[in-house]
Amino acid sequence: MTGRNLDELLSTPLASIPDAGFSRAIENRIAARERIVMAVEWSVAGLILAMLAATLPLARLAVGLSTSMPFAVACSALVLMHAMTRLMTE
Repeated sequence: MTGRNLDELLSTPLASIPDAGFSRAIENRIAARERIVMAVEWSVAGLILAMLAATLPLARLAVGLSTSMPFAVACSALVLMHAMTRLMTE
């Protein structure tokens, strides 16, 4: 085999191979996984927002969690979990 023969072999296009729906199945699987990740991210963000909103004094209602150390640790854990979820998905 000479260099010219190799160039000819490499420059010829390959014949198409039917994938019998394989590509579509992979696209659907990727899209489903992305939807799940997005749902988890928004759920965690909503939970964090709800927990932080619970610490705000509302008119006559005041939740005594604003000075609670366990609540602060729980919020920190949720924020870290959300950050790790984002990191793992990228």
